[in-house]
Order: sequence, then structure tokens, then C-alpha cells
Amino acid sequence: AATPATGFALHATPSLVSLRAVSVGDRAASSVPATTTTMSTSARSFRRRPRAQCASQVRARTGLLRSSAVDMETTPDVPPPVVAAKKKGGAGKPVLAVEGDTLETTPMMVGLVAGSWMVSLMALQPLFAALAAGPSPLQLIQLAFTFVATVVFSDFFSGVFHWSTDNYGNGKTPVFGTVIAAFQGHHSTPWTITHRSFFNNVHKIARSVIPLLMLAMLCTSSPCARLFWVIFLNSQTMSQEFHKLSHMPKPSPFVQWMQRNNLAISKEIHMAHHSSPFEAHYCILTGVCNKALDDANVWRRMEAIIYKINGVEPNCWREEGGEELKAFALSLVEPKGARA
Repeated sequence: AATPATGFALHATPSLVSLRAVSVGDRAASSVPATTTTMSTSARSFRRRPRAQCASQVRARTGLLRSSAVDMETTPDVPPPVVAAKKKGGAGKPVLAVEGDTLETTPMMVGLVAGSWMVSLMALQPLFAALAAGPSPLQLIQLAFTFVATVVFSDFFSGVFHWSTDNYGNGKTPVFGTVIAAFQGHHSTPWTITHRSFFNNVHKIARSVIPLLMLAMLCTSSPCARLFWVIFLNSQTMSQEFHKLSHMPKPSPFVQWMQRNNLAISKEIHMAHHSSPFEAHYCILTGVCNKALDDANVWRRMEAIIYKINGVEPNCWREEGGEELKAFALSLVEPKGARA
């Protein structure tokens, strides 16, 4: 007897793909035609809650860490769809939250950043002179301690600034309105920052660093003091770049090494901030201060104190799950006798 011809049928489900040989006779009875190949894949991502006190469900922001499904059907008469390659930078089209903002890199941006570096070198002249003169072991210890302590303090300050701009004010706030609008808009379109170049991303901070460093040069002269101000102000510049790198899909191996060793804020730590009500993990330089500040409920205490003084609620209290957050924050500052 003649051996029947055989073919292959590909059965695909969201979680299982199986391939089996079928005969010509089986094809008619098969639920999947031999001439059609169906494949379904699903990409899912999730975000973990940053604080156990808030049990509210994670709300996905538009375009942020979304669930997507791609269904492809290939037949002899229909060619497979052509998928365009993703551009380097982010998961979606950039959306600018501030009117007049741009993603272009201009000579002015480069000049501001380069100028901040030049002023930083000028401010470090007392340090260079001390090192050239041969510092004592005690002086070296003081300089080393100043460097480490300043980096930790800079991470803490980046958290304070981030918490402030996320929760208070708006685009019309004097002086800081543009920065506030950018930080608050970042929650809706977090991928936009990944489309910025280094100079475009940090030039606004560099613009403030130049006059502040000049003021520090007028008011201080010791090597340790100058080192503090140079490291502190330039760390605020770099915190914005480290923030961007924590949103990059595939940062360079060197950046990944820095993130693994707590020298730059990591994607895992910062993504914990990007879940409603955006109430924790505010430090964006190295992230080393986040756990201590969150565990001590520093942000909740500060929010409750401000609310007690002027009645202003932070934005995180208005987000999904904010009522629980508000109740918890106010309970931290209530007198012990008033607690149930």
C-alpha cells in the first residue's frame, strides 16, 4: 500500500506552541488548516508596589509598561506583515509636557554644560593646590570622607527635590514652574526622557550650577568646602542623566555595572516609583537613600506636617489609593493619646 503524504501543522496558543506531523487525511479533520499558520505571542510586564502600607492596585499609565499582543497569520496568498524596527530610545513616541520644550541639542545646551564643567575646575583650584603640596594622611581622610558623604547627601537631596516637584505646585509656580511641569508630566509619558541627548537632558540644571558654584567660590576657600560644592552641584546634574538611564531599555554594559553596584539609580529601583500613587523611591542619583527614607516614612510625615500647617494635599494623595495614603500619613503625626 502506498504511504500517505505527510505535512506539518503548527498549533499555537498564548503559552504553548506544538508541532506535529499529520497525514493528508488528517488535514481535513484538523481544526488548524495545513495551509495556515497561526502564531500568538504575548508580552507582559508588571510593576511591584513600593510600600506595603498602600494596598491599592497598580494602575498602568498610558504607554507605560503596557500589555500587548501580536497576532500573525500567514497563508500562501497573504505575505507576512512587515514590522518596522524600533527606534533607539524608548517604547513610544515622545510627548513633551512643557510648552516650548524640544528634543533637539543646540549649541547653547552644549555651552551651558561645558561652562559648568569649566567653573567646576576653577572651583577646585584649592584642592589641586593642596594635593600638589603633599597632603597629610589626615587631610586625605577628610577629603575622602567629604567625597563619600557628599554623594550620599546628594542622593538624599535629589529625593527631596523630586518629592517636592512631584507633589506640590504646577507649571505656573514662580521660578520652579517649568521643572515642576516636567517632573509631573514625566509620570504620564516616562519614555520621553530616553529620547533626549545628554546635553539636552541636563542643560537646565547646568544653567543653575554655574552661578551657584561662583557664589560658593566667593564664600569658601578650603579644599573640603570646594569639593563639597562641586560634587553636590554636579551630582544634581548627573542625577537627571542617571534618571534617564534608568528608563533605557538596554543601557550600555558600563551603565549596567554602575546600576548593579549602586553607583547609579537602577531600573528595578526606579520602576518601583512609577506606580500609582507615586509615593516612594524618590531618590534618583544612586538610590541608596530610598530604603531608609521609605521605611522611616519620611515623605508621609513631611506631607502630613505640611497639610496640618496650610491644608495643602500632595498630589500622591489625589492618585488612586491616595485616601489610604492620606489616612496613614496623618496617623503618623497624631498625638499618641488621640490614636485608637
